[in-house]
Amino acid sequence: MKTFSQFLDESNRRAQIASKQGRESKSGAKSGKSKLKSDVKMIGIPGSGKSTMAKRLAKATGGTRYGFDDARKDEYGDHTVQGDIHKVKKRTYDTLAAAPKDKPRILDNTNVNKQFKKSTDDELKKDAKFGKTISVSPDTSNRAAFRRNRRREKPVPKFVMRQFMKPQGDATRRTKEGQQAIQKGRELTKRFRLNRRSARARLGIENPKRGKA
Repeated sequence: MKTFSQFLDESNRRAQIASKQGRESKSGAKSGKSKLKSDVKMIGIPGSGKSTMAKRLAKATGGTRYGFDDARKDEYGDHTVQGDIHKVKKRTYDTLAAAPKDKPRILDNTNVNKQFKKSTDDELKKDAKFGKTISVSPDTSNRAAFRRNRRREKPVPKFVMRQFMKPQGDATRRTKEGQQAIQKGRELTKRFRLNRRSARARLGIENPKRGKA
């Protein structure tokens, strides 16, 4: 069995060889990952885990994540304040437009329903300067989303949640785009290991309720 020092020596040796050959070592947490060349539009109902996935995706790719709730918090000091939607949109799109274009820009929005899909896509291209854009959604059941929403400090009202489930609402799982977004979410989760828990999370430090007998 190799000692820890022997393991480090071997890892350093492999890295030196790889460097001389003009390539990166395949060892490490980011091995096998390629850059994400598309910008991202998150979709799904409240509580589905969009923000969590968007944050992890931004961290894994070095991209920029921003959404309407972030704009509301920056503009009004509270993400639950609806405020002036025009100001909220402008702040969101200006922030994303100013972000580096060689890495993905991620719109973390509560929901982009069928009724406003085209206008939102047009705004992303015109105002946020998005290029090729993919829709991404977490693979979360509606029941789980409702349960997560109830646990929030300021949950979205039930009647609003139900509106998202109607055909004219988000209804992610019942639309072609929604199904494709869920599939894309699965692919990115696997590709960038977005479900991998940190050491702090495994030890129950990030969530003290976990890990207890």
